[in-house]
Amino acid sequence: MRRFLGIRNQYKHSSIPDLMQPWYVYILECYDESLYTGITNDIDKRMQTHKAGKGSKYVRAKGFRELLH
Repeated sequence: MRRFLGIRNQYKHSSIPDLMQPWYVYILECYDESLYTGITNDIDKRMQTHKAGKGSKYVRAKGFRELLH
């Protein structure tokens, strides 16, 4: 039991609350009319990453027209 409490205390100040943030599944329409599905916990930051051409290899190659959902 003591060891378990030590492990629990180890995570007390870590990023565990970040894991409790909502996650979003999103669908992008690419310029070739294909669809890309992704997941993120910061949708605005992820869209900026895609727009900058630094997101996934697929979207980097195809480019994206709009966020569908």
